[in-house]
Amino acid sequence: MIIKPERDVDRYIEWSTIVEAPITWGTREEIIAGAAEDAIFGGEPIERRIERADATSSSHRIERTTWDEDTEFDYILVGYILRSDLPKLLDILESDLTMPDDDPRIMELVHPHEEED
Repeated sequence: MIIKPERDVDRYIEWSTIVEAPITWGTREEIIAGAAEDAIFGGEPIERRIERADATSSSHRIERTTWDEDTEFDYILVGYILRSDLPKLLDILESDLTMPDDDPRIMELVHPHEEED
């Protein structure tokens, strides 16, 4: 899934719905170039996925997102991160690319899932 954290910023995240975390990020041009290296991207042209993210904040086709709400994105099975916190997450990750997914600086951004009865 492609996520655009901020409407007016040329920054996109390729978010794995398998590991529930970002696997790469960059500008529109960088994401398109990376997808070209990886061949077909989810059976759909990467440009179409980016267009959907531009319009709605993510390319997800089933769980529609909108710019009007602060969407929750599941994070490594422990909780979720709000779209508004994704720029902070990327800044933290860019400061140390070897950082583990459960680093305390990241976990401060993660909201735990509410337990169901």
